[in-house]
Amino acid sequence: MPFISRTAFRPSSGKILLSVEGNDEFVILDVEPDKDWIAGSFNGDTHYVSDGAAVSRPVTGLPSAHSLASGVDWSVPDVPEGTLVLIDGVEVGTVDATGLVLSFSLAGLWRVTLKPPFPWIEASCEVTVT
Repeated sequence: MPFISRTAFRPSSGKILLSVEGNDEFVILDVEPDKDWIAGSFNGDTHYVSDGAAVSRPVTGLPSAHSLASGVDWSVPDVPEGTLVLIDGVEVGTVDATGLVLSFSLAGLWRVTLKPPFPWIEASCEVTVT
């Protein structure tokens, strides 16, 4: 009996729901109106389905750590429009078509979190302001 892997996803969004593996005669692929299957096993945290193939989800240009002086503008690259911006857990705005530029007036340690629209991956950065 051949061993197979299949991944379920939402065709409307490409969001991966689950992956199953097993002998082909034991793997039952249920059919729902907004669910489809592709061959292979993929993790929805890192992949989504586009044009019938699993691809890596895009990431923002936010590093895991960054340092800057107070009052200095920091342009964060590759942040999609519609991304929710949080600083120390507090929502401070949404990124528009002009992109994301951050500036801190007070020295300290700050946590910047970006919650972009799907399929982008959420990111977080510890910012040290001097």
